Amino acid sequence: MSPVSANESLAARFSRYTAGSIVAFAISEAALIFFFGTGLVGAAASSVLAFIAGAIPNYFLNRSWVWKRRGRIEIRNELVPYALVSVATLIIAALATTVAAAIAPAGHGVQTLFVAVAYFATYGTLFVAKFAVYHRFIFVERAGRGRAE
Repeated sequence: MSPVSANESLAARFSRYTAGSIVAFAISEAALIFFFGTGLVGAAASSVLAFIAGAIPNYFLNRSWVWKRRGRIEIRNELVPYALVSVATLIIAALATTVAAAIAPAGHGVQTLFVAVAYFATYGTLFVAKFAVYHRFIFVERAGRGRAE
């Protein structure tokens, strides 16, 4: 279990997580609308590109700002599990946007709206679950490793 330091509440950490997630989501959503809206690629490929655009800043915001981790990145205990959660999210988002594009009424503008809403709904649904996983399993303090603040 990840302890929350005496001078920081879980609510403060969740607030920072929310703010960082909004930044990452805005980057992702803009990329999704750009790639799908311009017709460069389909819904699933747009989801993948949008995911990559937001995932990189999101990782560093979560690590350094939300959980205040400094120093060397722990590949096995931190980066790999984070990547697995991210890939699971990516797969769910790609499926959701593909379904949304398929069921949307005719017209590329309407399809773009359906895809954007599906992308938002997917990430919104997984938002709290991801926080819990990050807090309890990924960005926890491990025995023998101090946190440099």
